[in-house]
Amino acid sequence: MGIFEDLYIKMRGGVCKIGDKTSKILNISKIKIEMAEKKNLIFEKYKLIGKYVYDMYENQESFEFEDIMDWLEEIKKLRLGIKDCEKRLHCAQNKLFCPYCNYKNESNAVFCSKCGKKISFACSNACSNTCSKCEQEDKQENESKSSDNSKSSGASGKNNSEEN
Repeated sequence: MGIFEDLYIKMRGGVCKIGDKTSKILNISKIKIEMAEKKNLIFEKYKLIGKYVYDMYENQESFEFEDIMDWLEEIKKLRLGIKDCEKRLHCAQNKLFCPYCNYKNESNAVFCSKCGKKISFACSNACSNTCSKCEQEDKQENESKSSDNSKSSGASGKNNSEEN
């Protein structure tokens, strides 16, 4: 029976790792798509601004900076969204960029591998070796074992007191 339990545990661990890896790849792909969409929207805003400015020039009209302010604010928000995506992507890839030299370091790095300066922030999405489903199953399994043990120890305690 011990061999089968060991085999089951090893297989479950392998399945968890495959599931986690697939989930990680899917998450990275979603972030990259989100970034590409934001970049495309920025490009469209640039085109609108360029067309507007050129049309004003062609018609020999002057334009006010406020005329394009809404587009500029949208571009600013999209750029902030891209920076957020980049941070999430680095965490998903277990990478951390140095704020000084922009070198890609491991997520647990304290100092930059290239310039040696201290990296003052860390990835908030640290990876675990076990998937959440298996962690939950293990927790339930441990809880049921501990309740079984407490029942059996309680029963044996009862028997001991009866014997005395």
